[in-house]
Amino acid sequence: MAILSISIPTYNRVEQLKELVESILFIDTPDIEVVVTNNGCTDGTMAMLRGIDDLRLKVFTNDKPVPGYYNMILGLFNSNGKYVLHCNDRDILCTERLLEFVEFLKNNNYSYISTTRNYLEPTYDLKVYDKGFSSLLNQDYSRHPTGMVFNRYLMNKYLQKETYYKYVDDTFTYCFLLRDLLIYEKSAIYDNRIWNERHSSIKLKLASGSIYKGGLYFEPERICVFMRSVIKHLIGNPYFSLNENQEKTLIISVFKYFKKQLIYKKECFVDNRECAHYGMKQRFISYFEMKKSYLQYLHECDDVLETTPYTDSLNREWSMEKNKIMKYLLKDCLKADYFILVKKYKRLVDSKYPY
Repeated sequence: MAILSISIPTYNRVEQLKELVESILFIDTPDIEVVVTNNGCTDGTMAMLRGIDDLRLKVFTNDKPVPGYYNMILGLFNSNGKYVLHCNDRDILCTERLLEFVEFLKNNNYSYISTTRNYLEPTYDLKVYDKGFSSLLNQDYSRHPTGMVFNRYLMNKYLQKETYYKYVDDTFTYCFLLRDLLIYEKSAIYDNRIWNERHSSIKLKLASGSIYKGGLYFEPERICVFMRSVIKHLIGNPYFSLNENQEKTLIISVFKYFKKQLIYKKECFVDNRECAHYGMKQRFISYFEMKKSYLQYLHECDDVLETTPYTDSLNREWSMEKNKIMKYLLKDCLKADYFILVKKYKRLVDSKYPY
């Protein structure tokens, strides 16, 4: 049995897929297998794959095209290795580092490993988190899927792929599966930069197969929807066996995380490469729209936190976070804008603020 399966769900990217698959299979080791899940390709993908003579290549074909996230889940569960690494068909793997990573996997047991993108020269670093709360707190609530490594043995033992079909309409479907795995074993962040996206000139020519058009998960409202679904998944769910203080801590962490995501996603809307790839209309997200979104996120998290009491330290942390956000929201704020911002969320506004 392979140590590492590399799952590549694909749809009509034959050139990029061929380069990716051949680069992996060039590594002479039985410890790696490649699992391609063909989502009804019409561009010669199957003919290309049939021309690769290597027993380490496994190909599955769906009876009919399915949503992209659905296809990703199928690919993960189609794999046979001890671990399965997801790779988008438009991305690349730093194959010279894969063997080192496989040796790492042989000697360790994790529920999930987050590997990093090759922005700079690799600087090896490893962060390990206990199973359950510590892993839930420190692993990403959303991330680019390439480089996510799941314990396939734990997946097959405890999880059912059908469970995740209900999340297909959610952004970052695979992160629901990730969080469900974190209660069974410790997790890690493996910072050795073993994957990367292709050059922007190539990405510019490749259309995303997403079910969302127009704004995708870059839109402030979509980010809020996903933040809401993360909180719903984590909070009050007996599956995770969290106490009240742990749940409160996670809510505050979720808010801070998606607050940062809003800034990053705003920049994507002015990037012609991202817009072309995802079929989005290029636009500028205004300062006022950002403020409204921040206030909406703050209000949603505050609503959940208000339902039960929490410790003084958490109360102080959340109060400081709210004050920091409110100062930002009301800075240089016109009177008319102020009333629009606080009309729905009066209880968030301290009396020391103007008007």
